[in-house]
Amino acid sequence: MIFSSLYRRFVPRTAKQISMISPTATPLTMYTFNPISSTWVPKIANAVDAFRVPLNMSMFAVLTWNIDFSRPFPKLRLGSLLSHLESTLFSSSPDEYPQALSTIILIQEFDIRCFEVLLAESFVRETYDITNVSSASLAATYGTVTLVPKALASYVSLVFRAPFPGSCMGRDALYVDLAIPSDAGDPTHLRIANTHLESLRGRGDVERPAQLASIIEVLSAPGIDGGLVGGDMNAIAPTDVGLPESLGFSDAWITAMSSHGALEAGETDIGTLVGGQPSIDADSHTWGYQPRSVYPPGRLDKILLSGILRVERIERVGVGLRVQGSKADGEWVSDHYGLLAKISIGSA
Repeated sequence: MIFSSLYRRFVPRTAKQISMISPTATPLTMYTFNPISSTWVPKIANAVDAFRVPLNMSMFAVLTWNIDFSRPFPKLRLGSLLSHLESTLFSSSPDEYPQALSTIILIQEFDIRCFEVLLAESFVRETYDITNVSSASLAATYGTVTLVPKALASYVSLVFRAPFPGSCMGRDALYVDLAIPSDAGDPTHLRIANTHLESLRGRGDVERPAQLASIIEVLSAPGIDGGLVGGDMNAIAPTDVGLPESLGFSDAWITAMSSHGALEAGETDIGTLVGGQPSIDADSHTWGYQPRSVYPPGRLDKILLSGILRVERIERVGVGLRVQGSKADGEWVSDHYGLLAKISIGSA
C-alpha cells in the first residue's frame, strides 16, 4: 500500500509498466533542490526541467567512484572530490562526453556524515537530483548514492534499493529507471544500478557472484531495453575472473580497450595475476596506489552493460588526486580511482 501510493505520486505512467522483480526491493523517491525554499524536496513526476534533453537521445555518460568512508577528513575529501568532478565534467568537450548535463554519478562508500557537504554544494544543487538526502535507506554508516542530472531526471520512472540478503556488510544495489522518450513510439527503458559488492576473501568470494547475478536478473527484467551497473566489484579472487561475462554482461573497459587495439580479438583480461585476477596492465587498475597497500593493486571498479547499451569510451579519473588547502592538505581524496564512460543507446 505504501509503495502503491508512492508510485502514483512520484512515478510517471508509461506504455510499459516495469517491474522491480527483486523481492528485497524498497521503493525510493528522487529529491531535487528547491531554490525558493532552499531545501531538498521530493521530485514530482513529470516536472519539466529547464535542462531537459531532446527526444531520441542517443548518448549519455556515467561516472562511478568509491570515495572511501574509512579514511580521515571525509567531509574535506568529499569537497575536493566534488570540485574535481565539476571541473572534469564541465571541461570535457561534447565530442568526449555529453558533459555534466547528461552524466549520471554513482557513488559508493558515501559516509553518512557527508550529506551536509553534498547537499550544500552549488554544483550539485544546480545540476543534479539525488536518490538520498539522509541515511534513512542505508543499512550501514556508509552506502551508495546516485546523482541524476536534471537533463534526465524528468525521465526517471522508478527508483528502488535492493539489499543483498547474504551480505554481512549492508551491501545492496541502488536502481534508477529512465524512460527516454522517442518520437517513434514507446520510450526506451533503461535501468542504471549502483553497487558495492561484498569485500574481502572468504565469505566475500561466495557472496559476490550471487550479488552480481541478482543484478543482471533485475537489469534484464521484462520491459527493460538496456541495463548498466557501475561500482566497486571487489574483483580480488580467481572466482571473480570472467564473472561478468559469464552472467551476460559486457565489461565496458575490456570492450573499449579491444576496440582501440589494446586487446587482441577474443581476449578478455590478460597479463600477470594481480590480486588474484588477471590484469590488462597497470593502466587498468582502479585501486592499490593511494596509498600503496599490502594487497596488490587491481581493477576492482567496473562499468558493466547489458541490452542495447554500448560503451564508446572509458577512462579513469582522480588519479593522483589529493586534498589541497585545508587541514587535510595532502590526503588522498580516495583510495580508488573513478571511472568515466560515454555510453551509446542502440535500438530497442
